Amino acid sequence: MSHDPADIFAIANRAGVIVQGKFAQIGNPIEIYESPASEIIARLTGEINLINAKIIKNYAIVGNLNIPLDYKLDDIDEAIIGIRPDDITLSDERKDKYMDVGMVKVKLVSYSSGIFKIIVNPISNEDIEIIVDSDEPLEIGSEKHLLIRAGKVKVFSKDGKNILYREKMIT
Repeated sequence: MSHDPADIFAIANRAGVIVQGKFAQIGNPIEIYESPASEIIARLTGEINLINAKIIKNYAIVGNLNIPLDYKLDDIDEAIIGIRPDDITLSDERKDKYMDVGMVKVKLVSYSSGIFKIIVNPISNEDIEIIVDSDEPLEIGSEKHLLIRAGKVKVFSKDGKNILYREKMIT
């Protein structure tokens, strides 16, 4: 038993997340991290950007950012998208296995435990902040392409449930 996600991911082949005294999700730690059943579980299992977005077919729109989704969501027009900082990179050019979703501006750069935490804003909306992990610092005020690893965008309903999560039977 541990409260530290790093411990759980390092040693467990099966884990359970307890929310308000009840098991909210049980499974392989990697599955829980990659496909959390709710926004709360996503936060409990690691750092994540949670951003309000407009949904148009298979895109999440956040300011000037057009984030492709792996599925069409015809029945909803707003959601909360979740993207982990380690699934995002900033670049002047496109990269394999990443989706270029638009331009952002570097707002703040900090350093901790060997990683630069970079806070960026979509060019069209300085109120939205997105945290990106980086191996190197960037100049504040510089503009970069925001690249997201394909298949890593999580979509939560306004009540915090993962829209794509399929509950499995606990065995």
